[in-house]
Amino acid sequence: LLSGHLKWDPQDPKPRVVVFPNDAVSLTVAETDVDFSHISSRGLRLETELRALVPELSVSSDSASVLSL
Repeated sequence: LLSGHLKWDPQDPKPRVVVFPNDAVSLTVAETDVDFSHISSRGLRLETELRALVPELSVSSDSASVLSL
């Protein structure tokens, strides 16, 4: 599990992951009427089927929140 921020500097060719002492992982519970077997199986899915299940992460001009499981 990784929680932090992806930071980039215009003079630096690669972004870097920065973790601050107070970074935390929030829990988002999402509900849908879509068939779970369908959305969790292999294959491509329409963005409209999954969008409500994905939390919005903050983004600014020089950083973005990241979460990896």
